[in-house]
Amino acid sequence: MNSKIEQKDINNAAWAACDTFRGVVDPAQYKDYILVMLFVKYISDVWQDHYEAYQKQYGDDDERIRRRLARATKANSKGSFAISTSTAKQTLEKPKTATAA
Repeated sequence: MNSKIEQKDINNAAWAACDTFRGVVDPAQYKDYILVMLFVKYISDVWQDHYEAYQKQYGDDDERIRRRLARATKANSKGSFAISTSTAKQTLEKPKTATAA
């Protein structure tokens, strides 16, 4: 009863789970979906890290944090990947309130 689980058993179980979720999608196509989702997750994590760093610096002043993120996004847009300001605002926005731009 103390049998050791091997890596191949884990791989087979993971592959079977992927088959269940994938359904009729070809494995080559499924890879494209997964890579996109991993990329989105990466961008989300990086954005969250930046937000938390600015939150430590500025406290709970969301307007100031958003302005700083917007400036950082504009600065990075020349030659490197950056999230658009409108996407960032939608991501960070709390329920709509009137704020000065």
